Amino acid sequence: MSPKIIRWTERAEEIASKTSKYVSILILMVFTTFMIASVFFRYVLNQPIQASDEVLRYLLAAVTFLSLAYITKSKGHVKVTIFTERLGPFLQRKLDRLASLFAIIWVSLLTYGAWNLWMRLFNEKITSHGALDIELWIPGLAFVVGMLLFLFQSIITTCKDFLQKGQ
Repeated sequence: MSPKIIRWTERAEEIASKTSKYVSILILMVFTTFMIASVFFRYVLNQPIQASDEVLRYLLAAVTFLSLAYITKSKGHVKVTIFTERLGPFLQRKLDRLASLFAIIWVSLLTYGAWNLWMRLFNEKITSHGALDIELWIPGLAFVVGMLLFLFQSIITTCKDFLQKGQ
């Protein structure tokens, strides 16, 4: 593989991972602040913030999907090894690579589904039935962007794993 392509890919991977990380941190900070304000207004001032539950749901969904790329790069996903821990290193490596390929296929299908859902929400102008009554393509954008970043990071991580020499 060309060194120029490798450098470009590593740079793009770093940008995707950092974007995922810092946007997720920002959303978590907004989520926490909004949650504290919501509790304060509801139970101290006896004046609940309208649509606070709806906003918090959208923020929670956004942080879930937008953090996937960073979690993948940092290898933070849960890995169940109860069945593979007794296998030798060679076989473990082969099974890990096979699982990575299946994961890419699965994430590709999810990304395709996310894109189709988002396009439907956008084209049909479907709105929420909550207090905000916003068009659902707006919060749905986090789902699509998160899945695209996750797919990109999964492909890069798997390619790096396959290209490692001596294993």
